[in-house]
Formats: sequence, structure tokens, C-alpha cells
Amino acid sequence: MSASIDGQAWAASQNGVLVTGSQQTPGFLTITGTQITGQDYIAVSLYLGFISGTGTYPLGVNQGTTPGGGGSVLIKNGATLNIYAIDFTGDRGSVNVTTLTSTRIAGTFTFVAPPSLGSGAPGVKTVTNGTFDVALPASFTLPTGDNTGNTFTATLNGAAWTGATVVGVGDLSTGSFSLGGSTTDNTVTNSTLSINLVTSTPVSAGNTYDQTGVVLHFDGQANNCCWGGAGATSSVTITSLTATRVAGTFSANLPAIGGSATGPMVITNGAFDLRIAP
Repeated sequence: MSASIDGQAWAASQNGVLVTGSQQTPGFLTITGTQITGQDYIAVSLYLGFISGTGTYPLGVNQGTTPGGGGSVLIKNGATLNIYAIDFTGDRGSVNVTTLTSTRIAGTFTFVAPPSLGSGAPGVKTVTNGTFDVALPASFTLPTGDNTGNTFTATLNGAAWTGATVVGVGDLSTGSFSLGGSTTDNTVTNSTLSINLVTSTPVSAGNTYDQTGVVLHFDGQANNCCWGGAGATSSVTITSLTATRVAGTFSANLPAIGGSATGPMVITNGAFDLRIAP
């Protein structure tokens, strides 16, 4: 396992790589490499969930709900320990899995990690040129069936947005549910943003609904505030509906109603695909 940290070469020491899995979350892996110099060390970690095969996954998402995950950098220098950890913005970097067999996983990664909340670490850490090639633990299991993780994405006023924590509840046998995605930027105070869809009438696959059928809520703080209210329009199309999963697309035009908003919030390219267990 190796990388560049703020442009400086880093590589895990011999026998300095630890890989763990989890049978509770399919496709879950924690990969940590540690470079040890005397009593000091630099450790780089990847925290991944719902890894199902080769391809590119976002870093900056909740690996417990969404394919992808996060990462961290720990730097111990004497009595000082600085901790940098990816927050749930949805877009702090990516990991590209290039090889996934029954026994090994390999790939590349890049990410930017701000200081962990409360750590007091200075600046941010930029990790580039990351590579890993490690043996899979016996506890690693591939996502199968309907348990492949949840995704929720959109374009907000022209900027791509990826929901970091994506959850849903409801009874899909009746076509009733509530689902949504949220993000939080730890470098900005009160920066949570969430988009939620709540059915107000039973829905079915192949049909499209406006605000009277599926209500779209847009909630934000700080620079993510405030849009909606009177005059808000939306369109939600249910493309797939099974006993345990729902998928669809959505768009919306939300007028500004205060806060930092100076114009409408136009949501395009919205898409969701979630497991909602009965």
C-alpha cells in the first residue's frame, strides 16, 4: 500500500498493512497501511462498504448505506497526534477497484481529508497516487440479491451531488415509502443538506408523480438554505418497484424562500435506488 501525502511519498512498512472485513455489511473492508519510523508513524486507511466488483466508487459516503466509503490519515510525531478523516460530503475522492477475485483486491485511490472534528489538526491532507493490493479476509462477503447498497444522486443548480447517507423506510407491497439522501461538510458550520421523497399516495412502477403524489423535501443549512414552499414543482418517476427495492428518477424547481438562497434551486438528473426491507 502506497500513496503521496501532500506531494510526499508514503508507503506502508513491511508487515504494516491490516485488512479486516465484516459479515454484517456486504462488501465491507477496512484497509490500513502504516509507515513506522521509530516511535512515530503515518497511517492511511480506507473504509469501504458494498464493494461488489471492479469499478470506481466515491469516497465521502457512509459505507454502511452506500457503495464506496471514506478514508483517514493519522500522523504521530512525538507527543502530537493529528487525525484527518473524510466527512460525508459525498465527493472527497474516489477508489478505483481494478482487481477483485475470491482472494485478493487491488486498486487505486485519491482523497482530501479535513481535520477530524475536535482533533485540532492543522490544514487538510491531500492523498494522491494511492495504490493497494491486499489479500481478502475470510469475513469479506460480496453483496448479493437485493442487499447491494443504496444510492441517491442529483445535479443541483448545475453541480453534481451524491447523497452520503442514503436510507428509506416503508412498505413497498403497498407502494408507500419515505426515502432520502443527506450530506454534511465538517469544514462548514451547519452545512447539512438532505433531499427526501415521501409518498402521499400509493405508487407503482412506470408512473410519474408530482408534488401531490410524491412530496419532495429539500432541507439545508448555511449555504444550503433555503428553497421550497409555495410554487415548488417536482416530478418523480418510479422505474422499478419490487418487494424490497425501489428505484426511480426525479427533478424539481424550487423557489428561494430565504437564507443564502438568491435564486431558484433547479434539481435535474435525480436518481435513487434503495433497499427497503419489509
